[in-house]
Amino acid sequence: MVSEALKAALTLEKEGISIRIINVSTLKPVNEKIIKDMAAGAKGIITMEEHSVIGGLGSLITYILRGWPVPIECIAINDQFGQSALSYESLLAHYKLNSEAVVNTVRKMMKK
Repeated sequence: MVSEALKAALTLEKEGISIRIINVSTLKPVNEKIIKDMAAGAKGIITMEEHSVIGGLGSLITYILRGWPVPIECIAINDQFGQSALSYESLLAHYKLNSEAVVNTVRKMMKK
């Protein structure tokens, strides 16, 4: 997902929008202080993962930052059965886990 986020950052940079990308490689153990330090000053937070929207990175970040006055959006697989595809890229597009999804989510957050 980091490569898709980096592609989105290049697109958004052309629009004058800067995003910070943080690679969270494991969910446990989690260092809540680092998550909070990275979130400090953010205008919005977007999590992105090849996992169900329930019980993954998005849920963890939302829990850690509960009560913070910052919008959080989660790009992940909705609660549904998975499927096969001919390519990884087609799965990312099908589940909207690509750079385009990040760009659209950032634009939506900027309007709020």
